[in-house]
Amino acid sequence: VGENGGAVFSSSSSRFINCTFSSNTAKGGYNQDLSCQGDYHYIGGQGACIFSKAGCIIESCTFSSNNATLLESMGPGVVYVQSNTIIENSAFLNNSADAALYWLGDGSISNSTFENNSAWDSGGAIFIGGNATISNCDFRGNHGANYGGAIYALGHFDENYNTGDYSYMKSQISILNSNFYNNNANLYGGALYLIKDSFVKNCTFVENYLDVEG
Repeated sequence: VGENGGAVFSSSSSRFINCTFSSNTAKGGYNQDLSCQGDYHYIGGQGACIFSKAGCIIESCTFSSNNATLLESMGPGVVYVQSNTIIENSAFLNNSADAALYWLGDGSISNSTFENNSAWDSGGAIFIGGNATISNCDFRGNHGANYGGAIYALGHFDENYNTGDYSYMKSQISILNSNFYNNNANLYGGALYLIKDSFVKNCTFVENYLDVEG
């Protein structure tokens, strides 16, 4: 159990190959930062397995039954990255966090599986804040409490803690040759919730649904 990065905290470039992360936890809460106009910000609870502030490569890894918590809710990411990221041939299974992968950066994901992950807010499998290409991936049974049962793509995220300025800049999300089965959200986008420019090609969508409306 840790605050940020339950298993690994990295402030420099990192690479993970053939690793298994199971039953790791990151716990945290909120703090009122007066310099940010009274907004509340995370203290801990980010990255149950990995918290990375620099370039991150993940190859042939499995993340199962991990959770990130913030007070009574889920914290951001079983894997939380603030940088460019490449993920290949990996699996995210049965994790509970605000997105199994909370990704604020550019990069790609390929030949990977996201199954039965849950988010208290949006993006049961992936929250994206950057330019991303997702290809040859399977998304099955993921749940986002509000938007995007499998993927919530917000665009490139820029956060300035000194001014309290939050902005989402134009970015490109490409989803290719991927499958979406039985994912669900409570409000909008049973499988996908895409805000910025997006390109979806040769994908299969089967029995994704909403619990409320959309």
